[in-house]
Amino acid sequence: MMEMVCLDLDGTLLPPAGPMTERNMACLRDAHKKGVKVVIASGRRFGSIEPHVRQLGFNMPIIAYSGAWVKNLDDEEPTIRNNTPWEPAVELIKKLRGNVDLIGIYVDDMLYLDDVNEYSERYEKRISLKAVLVDDLSEHFENRKQDITKMLVVENKTDHLDSIYTQMKKEYAGILDFVLSWSTFMEVGTVGVSKGGALSVWAEQNGTDLLRSVTFGDQENDLSTFSVCGVSVAMGNATDQVKEMANIVAPPNSEDGVAQILERMLACQ
Repeated sequence: MMEMVCLDLDGTLLPPAGPMTERNMACLRDAHKKGVKVVIASGRRFGSIEPHVRQLGFNMPIIAYSGAWVKNLDDEEPTIRNNTPWEPAVELIKKLRGNVDLIGIYVDDMLYLDDVNEYSERYEKRISLKAVLVDDLSEHFENRKQDITKMLVVENKTDHLDSIYTQMKKEYAGILDFVLSWSTFMEVGTVGVSKGGALSVWAEQNGTDLLRSVTFGDQENDLSTFSVCGVSVAMGNATDQVKEMANIVAPPNSEDGVAQILERMLACQ
């Protein structure tokens, strides 16, 4: 019997454009009705996840910021917070400034930027949030000695981003964790923070057996959930690395791949 299903949002539960489909929503409602716990795990901020899952009509835990937050949909405050220390974050901002298209800093559910360009405008539209504009990100957080929730790095040249990702992982090993959540997005958080890590803590707190659970994803930041759940499902549109690590490859998100696989599993529930 399946105890829990964990689902990534972009590229997995959501179609390439538009809101969650009726078939995917009906499938998750059926899972909830049959006693399967539904968990959403995304790199997005909580406020950007909430509108998509609120329409399902039931409370659920949401893993936001790729594991930095865990917050129940109907709760006021997160049950788990994993902030990133300001010192290495400020150092990294200084190192990357001028070398990438955009650097954004999240604190709780607010986004801070120190540059306005086509990438910032596109990103603000994507997440439906107007950023707080400051003169200098590194000075802002250094002066306040303020820890952050997550850093987002946007670089449109994917080869360049891959190079930065590889280099920074070596330089900050044991200090910061880096993960690619999209072809042009790199997320940065404190060491040890991941979707899978947050899911493991939540499962222990809530008496859920992850070996009797299923997870769906499409990007590198989903692999940590693959390593802790009994069954892992890669979307047909997932990266090759994710497909290689999965137990099952589903149809793509453009074809309701989540529902196509989950419906079969629920038929045996």
